[in-house]
Amino acid sequence: MEPLQTRMVLSKVAHATRIAWCVRRQHTAEGIGLPREVRIDRRYLNHEQVHALAVAAGDAGSTILFLAYTGVRFGEMAALLVRRVELARRQVEIAESVTAVNGRLVWGTRRDTRAGGFACRVFSSRCSARASSS
Repeated sequence: MEPLQTRMVLSKVAHATRIAWCVRRQHTAEGIGLPREVRIDRRYLNHEQVHALAVAAGDAGSTILFLAYTGVRFGEMAALLVRRVELARRQVEIAESVTAVNGRLVWGTRRDTRAGGFACRVFSSRCSARASSS
C-alpha cells in the first residue's frame, strides 16, 4: 500500500473510532431496564351488542356485522373488491390491506379467510349493489 493510501485508511479508522466513542458516550440510558408491559384485557361485544351497533349504524350495519363475524380487519375490508368475495363458497380473498399513514395510503400483504354463512348472507346485498363498480 502506498503511503497516501495508508494515511487515508488510518484517517478513516481514526474518524470512525472518534464517532463510535462519541456515540457510546451519548447513550446514557444504556443498561437501564424498561418497565414491564402492562397487558390490558381485551373487551369484546356480545351478539346483542353487535346487533344493536349494526342497527344503530343504519346502512353501514352490514359492514359492522361482516367485520364482527369474520375477523377481517378494517383496512382489509377497505381494500376488498367484490370480485374477491365468493359467496357460494363462503370465502373472501383478502389480497391486500390499506392503511392511511401521514395522509398517504399504504398497501399491505395478502391473507385468505373464510366467512361464515351468516356473514355472507348479510354482506351479499352490499356486494350485489357494488358488483357493477368493481
